[in-house]
Amino acid sequence: NGLQNKYKMAVEMLFRCGYLRIVISTETLAYGINMPARTVVFACDSISLNSVQYQQMSGRSGRRGLDVLGHIVFFDVPTYKIHRLIVAPVPRLRGHPPPPPPLPP
Repeated sequence: NGLQNKYKMAVEMLFRCGYLRIVISTETLAYGINMPARTVVFACDSISLNSVQYQQMSGRSGRRGLDVLGHIVFFDVPTYKIHRLIVAPVPRLRGHPPPPPPLPP
């Protein structure tokens, strides 16, 4: 959907330029964008939270060239599920994501 893609691009650009300090999103926003952050927070458990989504969203933590470490925080996610998400094998994914939009000068 065009509006959704325009919205994602706007959020990504504003975040990368420093105009947005916090972005709260569902897993939908986490796919197909380039928004590395120092900290990623998983708030509440969800049936749809699996190892692929965990890897995709937690992979946003830590900004290349800025942070030595990225941080992942869990709120209200059972300990057994956290462990399962961290150690679960991730299936091999194929495909090439589109390049990120250019930043304004």
